[in-house]
Amino acid sequence: MSMRLTTLLVLAAAGALLGCAALAGSSQGSGAAAAQPPGGTAALPELLQRLRAMEAASTCTASADCHALPVGARLCGGPSAWLAMSSAQMAAAAPLAQRYTALRKSANEAAEKEGMAATCQVVPQPAVGCVAGYCRTLPGGPSGRAD
Repeated sequence: MSMRLTTLLVLAAAGALLGCAALAGSSQGSGAAAAQPPGGTAALPELLQRLRAMEAASTCTASADCHALPVGARLCGGPSAWLAMSSAQMAAAAPLAQRYTALRKSANEAAEKEGMAATCQVVPQPAVGCVAGYCRTLPGGPSGRAD
């Protein structure tokens, strides 16, 4: 079995366990609680998809409107990616990025307990700027993506 497939299986199992624990310990809520993404590592793809959609929609008028937002966590430390985010999107994106990072750290801990190995590649913060009215990573520098 390939290392990537094994890692995915471990992450799926960890997500199922965390999701069951979250459901067992949660009370019925409404309003703001219902609007939150589901708990556990099963929420990782949805959170990342929402963050990438926010990045794609990050409009700007000047490069000063754009920021590099760290997301995720590498097994040996540091973010797994950086997203180019506008100042207007930061208030909504930052809590999602923090939630994604916390879930990724939990998944990493589960993978590490299972003996999974990972590269310790550093994902450098990219230069970001306003390109054609949207915040984007600038060419010629680090992309801010590990995968």
